[in-house]
Amino acid sequence: MLLATLHMLKQHGVHKIGILTYNISDKYTLDPNITHYQMRDFFRFKSEEGLLRFVAHAQKHTHFYLIGADVMDGYYSRAETIAKIELARVAALCGLKTTLLGFSFNANPDEACVNALKTFPDHVNVNARDPVSHRRLSKHLGRNILFSADLAFLLPPDTSRSAVRNLVDQLLSLKREGRILVGINVSYLILGKAPTLANIDSLLAQVRSTLLEIATLKQNISFVLIPHDLRGPMNDRVLSERLAAGLEGQLGKNQIVHLAEPLNSAETKAVCAQLDAAFTCRMHFGIACLSQGVPIAAIGYQGKFEGLMELFGLEGLLLPDAIRLDLDAFSTVLRRLIENRLELQTIVRSKLDAVYRLAANNFSS
Repeated sequence: MLLATLHMLKQHGVHKIGILTYNISDKYTLDPNITHYQMRDFFRFKSEEGLLRFVAHAQKHTHFYLIGADVMDGYYSRAETIAKIELARVAALCGLKTTLLGFSFNANPDEACVNALKTFPDHVNVNARDPVSHRRLSKHLGRNILFSADLAFLLPPDTSRSAVRNLVDQLLSLKREGRILVGINVSYLILGKAPTLANIDSLLAQVRSTLLEIATLKQNISFVLIPHDLRGPMNDRVLSERLAAGLEGQLGKNQIVHLAEPLNSAETKAVCAQLDAAFTCRMHFGIACLSQGVPIAAIGYQGKFEGLMELFGLEGLLLPDAIRLDLDAFSTVLRRLIENRLELQTIVRSKLDAVYRLAANNFSS
């Protein structure tokens, strides 16, 4: 989302940019025209010195953008969310044109975070990134909420690295052989804040069982395992490797493709463009697919997937709960996705222009 924001600001002719970071060592870009401002002491401890330092930084800029993502409802951390809201409020008081870029909002937001959001002056732009979040925010805040789409839709795909081009060529070769390419992304996120190893084992077993069942019915399917987030000890790559290990020996060479090459968000989009359909546990992997016209099925989490699926008319391909995941329901949804992929591709592609315009609405100011 940060990369998409930087891309759009540069498209609008903005070249003097400052990024607020948690640590002095954080460098999100090597662009010499972009300054990094360390704000860890304020984010973590609400230090007065940190706030004064932010005010000094703010004097050098005319606009302030807060990337709301999925944190503004306080699900991950009430304290950090309120600290971010406070910085945006101070930026507005300092005279900066202030915008909360499109974010999702779950059905049970933290009350303190809701109250903090209500402190914004009316001239602060608040963007909801999907229709469900828009309805929730309008209800909770009682103010004008702008309707946008996720910033990630604005990030262009990137095939500049030879490793990425090789992956694309590999997938294109399989398509020329008449194979149906189905992307698979598995993540622990859908299991809640503190998933147990037993939860993860159960999820992997259910995915493995369903993929084997479908591969038996349709021999020309290639499952493409694509990790998307590599942070933490139980990241997507770890789960992808475990899933691949459980499938190898059961599936033929071309029935499973495990993409071990680390990809950034723009490179993931380039790879996803070659897929026929995809199943995802991560919303931004889903967006990488949808932005390239590829339909998805998904498992919801934190109440933030419903709005994305509504944008594309794919509500029937969303499984609401991983903890109580029903194996038959999972199999049914995945088979429906694959069998109806051509019709679903047409539906997704018919929505893209409107979604791109919604995403651009984040920067209408």
